[in-house]
Amino acid sequence: MTGRLQGKRALMAFLFDAAALERYLSENLQEFAGPIEVRAFSEGQSNPTFLLETPKKKYVLRKKPPGVLLKSAHAVDRECRVQRALWDTDVPVAEVLHLCEDEAIIGTIWRETSLRSGTLHPFPSC
Repeated sequence: MTGRLQGKRALMAFLFDAAALERYLSENLQEFAGPIEVRAFSEGQSNPTFLLETPKKKYVLRKKPPGVLLKSAHAVDRECRVQRALWDTDVPVAEVLHLCEDEAIIGTIWRETSLRSGTLHPFPSC
């Protein structure tokens, strides 16, 4: 089903219009071809993170949470800049494919990356 949301977190306040996202990605992300299935990651810190799966590729979307936030909080744009700076180094990061600062698409700014396998560190301060 096009634009289907799955996962416990996706049923909470983190919902967004997956069909609008699919239309936007079809127009703005090179080589993107839907339909997409959206699943919320249950792990992670404070920014909602989703697996976007198409018939040919998997992506990761990370967005700000809903609601009123401090300007410097949940800065996915800052994460994007850091991740892009690390891309050509020995630090294992996923490739940043797109940063969308138009809140009208899914209700907040967000970034799209490739899916990269690796170890999840649930307690990054340890």
